[in-house]
Amino acid sequence: MAIFNGLYGYEAIMMVLGILLFVVLLFALLRNVVKDKPIGPLSFFFVLPILMIGFPSFQKISYDDGKLELDKAAHSLSADPTDSASRQQVELEVQKLQGRAEGDPKGLVALANAHWALGNYDSSQLLTAKALQMAPADTAVRRQVAVIETKINLHNQFKANIEKLNNYLGRVAAGDKDAGVAEGILTILDTLKKPTYVSEKDALTIGKAYVALNQPAKALQIADKIIQSGQTSDSVMKFKQSVVKDSGSVSALRLPANVLSRRPVKEFSLDKNVISRRNISTIGH
Repeated sequence: MAIFNGLYGYEAIMMVLGILLFVVLLFALLRNVVKDKPIGPLSFFFVLPILMIGFPSFQKISYDDGKLELDKAAHSLSADPTDSASRQQVELEVQKLQGRAEGDPKGLVALANAHWALGNYDSSQLLTAKALQMAPADTAVRRQVAVIETKINLHNQFKANIEKLNNYLGRVAAGDKDAGVAEGILTILDTLKKPTYVSEKDALTIGKAYVALNQPAKALQIADKIIQSGQTSDSVMKFKQSVVKDSGSVSALRLPANVLSRRPVKEFSLDKNVISRRNISTIGH
């Protein structure tokens, strides 16, 4: 029942028993009134059911308010994933709600959205699946899950395009440097849509794709963005040095000028994206 959503088992039992006790005492009070007996001693016992009902009710109100706060914090973090204050707020609200939301589909969706904002994609997917399993006919839950699934599809499409880029770059490194490969890389970069979080490995692949299209300035911008994110791996530093010096395996990725398209190459900006140290895999459905 929705009235018990957000309550632990003992709190729900306490509320039910408190209501039953209140009803019993109320009948006893009415009986004393009808029989003209004193009601003073009996009225004292009403304190107990009031406490038994009041405590879970307070927890319920706190839980519902917490869901609203979590949604607001997750929205702020999604708008600016580099905001450390928003991240801390989301993490704090998640800790408050994760135990109480186990039996509440809408609470699970709120947690799923928060986990998505934090970059915990797998746990977000598990939470949405659990929410749908609990309330398959709830249109509000299905609508909220659909929003998260749209983000999942964006993420998965991004990962699929990165895999295609890696395949093209592998062909270039193996000596396949025709116009079809150049056009394939350019088309992917033209249509590449960013998820909130981009792994260092995927960002580096995009940088290499720019090298292949003879766009060293754009490749250096990607490298600098990864470096600015902190704790950069040696592979990124080596990549940047190779681009600057036009040397090593990076120079071997460059396609000849005669196969490159004359149309402009779209810039992949990472200004509002967070570089993750871990490689985020494609999310299954």
